[in-house]
Amino acid sequence: MQLAHKRLRMMLAGILFCLAFQDVMADLVIDRGLPVENLNNVAGTSRSNVAWDFAPAETYISGDDFVLPDPGASATKWRIDTIRVWVVAGNTNATPPFELGDRYDTVSLFLGEAGPVGTSIGRVKTAGIIANSHATNNSDVIITPVTYSNGEDYQTSSGDFVQIWQIDFNNLGVFNPGPLVFAVDGVGPNDAYWFNHASNAALSGSTQQGSNNEMLWFTGNAADTSVTLGGTWDSNGYGWDKSSDHNIQVFATAIPEPGTWILILSGILLLSMTTNGRNYLRRSLPQR
Repeated sequence: MQLAHKRLRMMLAGILFCLAFQDVMADLVIDRGLPVENLNNVAGTSRSNVAWDFAPAETYISGDDFVLPDPGASATKWRIDTIRVWVVAGNTNATPPFELGDRYDTVSLFLGEAGPVGTSIGRVKTAGIIANSHATNNSDVIITPVTYSNGEDYQTSSGDFVQIWQIDFNNLGVFNPGPLVFAVDGVGPNDAYWFNHASNAALSGSTQQGSNNEMLWFTGNAADTSVTLGGTWDSNGYGWDKSSDHNIQVFATAIPEPGTWILILSGILLLSMTTNGRNYLRRSLPQR
């Protein structure tokens, strides 16, 4: 009997280990990261990187879409572990050094299933940005200053270099595969613009999965609990000489169908019963 229980405990421990390992190994299901080529003003008309917001900043948000793929035969949904985006803000030559909390109080991610113009999507994660820092009051929202892979910062058309901030929104919930739309915004006391990083897919030199040379705009701001889809727009001819898409990476874990876990647990139960039965028969047989 003790041996059967020991085996059962070992099997359950193995399953729990696999589940924990699965959590750590979330898949990069959407890879539309920062560009690695044709950066900044030196690239001239071939420049790939750009950043967007709308006026007035407190009324409109720039956003985009992506498509969660089929999670496979044994799963039906995705748990989105992390959405990673980038924003540009703050002259890198500022004294004292610029911090995101110097300009913004709040940052929010809005996410939901794609729909027609007028569809609202909810705020799935928000955080206060602590003054004089880039730390937040929400452990699920992590802000990190980064550079491009060549070590450069973002450069404005005037030639100034601006800090790139990577923002990881973690633990976002369960979503069906298919098209999703998103928007990221930050607000501060002076209605500062929030410039989301984007790039031209053909010139980026990096994987630009799901890019379609088109973006979205929403009404609302980071302080709202939801924002409303206003429509699509193409940056070619509207402030730039080419099309662009928001840069984003999505890390997610496929959730197995309920039937899969039922089969696993049934197998464990059956094995336990079989093992206990053999032990019982051994104890019942007469000694010879």
